[in-house]
Amino acid sequence: MTAVTTPAHPADGARGGPGARGRILAAARVLFHRRGINATGIAELCAAAHVSKRSLYVHFRTKDDVVAAYLDGFEDDRSHPPAAVLARTDLAPRARLLELFTALADDSHPMRGSPVLNAAVELADPAHPVHRLAAEHHRRFTERLANLYFTFIRDVFGLNVVSFGGCASTPIVRPSRFSSSSTSPNMSSPMP
Repeated sequence: MTAVTTPAHPADGARGGPGARGRILAAARVLFHRRGINATGIAELCAAAHVSKRSLYVHFRTKDDVVAAYLDGFEDDRSHPPAAVLARTDLAPRARLLELFTALADDSHPMRGSPVLNAAVELADPAHPVHRLAAEHHRRFTERLANLYFTFIRDVFGLNVVSFGGCASTPIVRPSRFSSSSTSPNMSSPMP
């Protein structure tokens, strides 16, 4: 087994105590990414985090709770490339969309993919709470990406999205100059 060091563990090797939750999540981030969720055992997680099993279970009822907290950490994590790019307000929508692809291409571990999607694949049962959480994260990410795209469409082409039923649906767009007028002709049409 390869030794795992976590950036959050104290130099004195203290176990439990203040910061234990953070060390557990830092270790989970490293181990789950490197080995996978199912391949990482509680004992290995505790050893990497420098906590006892008792300390882990004080902070998390189950391993699924550790996984859920791990996934929640990616939602607005500025060190996670997709979240960091989507959160940038200094870039126009077009530049953010292009930067998203650049950030993903620069990923040092491209074969591991998205931690959220990896969790959904490893815990494939749709009824599993972690799978449902991963699906919800994916839905929110897709929504943020779609909103960014539609902002780009509005800014560049002067079109407003008037309905969007999800990724499988074709958004209906309307030229902006007609969208606020009650007497305008019906200009709704599927986007090319």
